[in-house]
Amino acid sequence: MSHDLREKMATWPGHTKYDFNVDVRGIAPGKDFYLELNSLHLSEHVSTHMDAPAHFAKGKWHVDQIPTQNIVGAGVVVDISDKAFKDPDAEVTVDDLTKWEETYGRIPDRAFVFMNSGWEHRWNNITAFLGNDKENTTGFHFPGFHPAATKWLVDNRDIMAIGVDSISLDNARTNDHGTHRYAMGHNVMGFEMVANLSRVPPRGSTIYALPMKVHDGSGAPVRILAVLNGAANLNSGLFMPLTMILCSLLEYLD
Repeated sequence: MSHDLREKMATWPGHTKYDFNVDVRGIAPGKDFYLELNSLHLSEHVSTHMDAPAHFAKGKWHVDQIPTQNIVGAGVVVDISDKAFKDPDAEVTVDDLTKWEETYGRIPDRAFVFMNSGWEHRWNNITAFLGNDKENTTGFHFPGFHPAATKWLVDNRDIMAIGVDSISLDNARTNDHGTHRYAMGHNVMGFEMVANLSRVPPRGSTIYALPMKVHDGSGAPVRILAVLNGAANLNSGLFMPLTMILCSLLEYLD
């Protein structure tokens, strides 16, 4: 569920541009064997990445402080692609969430709640992805979570994270980043520019989100995996408890 890190991808204006340099690719200097070495220069918040709670909330978790058990959870995908097709500034609303529950049941505990707006299909076109060809936020158009929906999730459900296939948790029309601020003020993680959400079912997956362990980081590139449970619901029975035990052991060893 992660896009590649690559040059000429969409980045937020003012963020460090991604730079990939080939240092060695061939016969190692003075040796007789093949060697590749590369160097990277990048922002924390680039391509598919985690927003750690510290990104918008003083005193909350940095990337390296997030408990290991919080990077595994039940996958929930809320599809708003139809309304995002009509309105690029569409938002996930409380109504979208309650309608999801009417169809699929209560949002599971320890959930990662993702917005599928269809925006992943714009990834290779920066102008379409941002809704603007300028290097500023004026005129940007992309969907996100309405702050009221974020507050409803945080206050009423046991969620670990919210995620979007667009460039920001808040939609482009925000002026106060209410979704970022409320979620992260409650130590809820954010994931932005998530890939392949159209291939993940609305319910019945287990999400593994493994960020680079950046000390004091407000964010980090992340490799997100969805294990599709099929007929056997891995979010029930023994699977999730065993996963939590494994994560606790990893926390001890980390």
